[in-house]
Amino acid sequence: MNKKLPESQYKRIIFRTFPSRQMREFLCLPENMLNYFGLAEIIIGSPEITITEKYEFLCSLANESGEKEISESADDFKAAIDNLVCAPGEIFTVDDPWYDEDIKDVAYGGFSNQPCLNYDKVLGYIDWNERFEERDEECTSWYNIKKWVPDEDGRFINTYIYYYIYGIGICWFAACREHGDEGPYFRLPEHKYSSSCIDLNMATPFRVGDIVRIDCRPFAPPVNALILYTGPDWDCCSLLALYRDDKGYYRTGAVKHTDMWMHLRGDNMISALYRIETYDGELSEYDRIYKEISPLIYGDNEKGDKVWSYLSENRDFTSPGELLEKVKGLFEEK
Repeated sequence: MNKKLPESQYKRIIFRTFPSRQMREFLCLPENMLNYFGLAEIIIGSPEITITEKYEFLCSLANESGEKEISESADDFKAAIDNLVCAPGEIFTVDDPWYDEDIKDVAYGGFSNQPCLNYDKVLGYIDWNERFEERDEECTSWYNIKKWVPDEDGRFINTYIYYYIYGIGICWFAACREHGDEGPYFRLPEHKYSSSCIDLNMATPFRVGDIVRIDCRPFAPPVNALILYTGPDWDCCSLLALYRDDKGYYRTGAVKHTDMWMHLRGDNMISALYRIETYDGELSEYDRIYKEISPLIYGDNEKGDKVWSYLSENRDFTSPGELLEKVKGLFEEK
């Protein structure tokens, strides 16, 4: 980490942006501290703070670092905040999507594309809609707020999409960068750091054999996984895990890419690393297999990689018993 950033300021950013206690503590160790760009990236993607607080953090970070890219990111957030004010003729529409357990995908409510004349009306609609919600800690619903501006021909152009989490506020946005024959292209502010995707790529404290819980609510329900391989910290595929997908198949994938929710790539805004924690709670009948496999590979990358390689080529397992038998067979003496 650049030593110009005071330790107290660094820790304030980490503790405000990262819900995971293990990740917070790990990233505050001297050898794991992030540089200015890493801090900017976790601020931008955090599910814990609004775009207003993100803007304030980015301004402070830009002043401390003198980095042009971080200053430009702050400008992007300022523009997004300013665009929450409607000029004459401009409107918002509001969608209320949720993750539907029955279809294992995103669904939309009956009041989708609700038009609102200004942002106060948007908040009023959300408060009205929440009267019909049964919201608890397991809730998987959110709001997409779209800003529409009339063009010279009187047609509405969608210029911003804001992602609103009830109880927090607007946490993310995507800005329209161009309108061509195929329609608008929306760019997340992360584009300066991670090619316009939500992935975080940094060191983590987890070991082969750890059972972890990955929580991307409200965009998807939590999922448990077993760490199979840990590689170099700079490698975006260096944290590989076994998990059960939305169709009931056991799969392997990269935790940093949130592969377990790959089919929600256009909707999920949260990197798996923000809330990831080791998990020792109750497991479903399909997840209990992780406790059986963990001692066979614990702390051993070579053994974990052996399981990963086998499952990468054998992808038809839905029965935990059959999978466990095959995994045990990998380590039986021939």
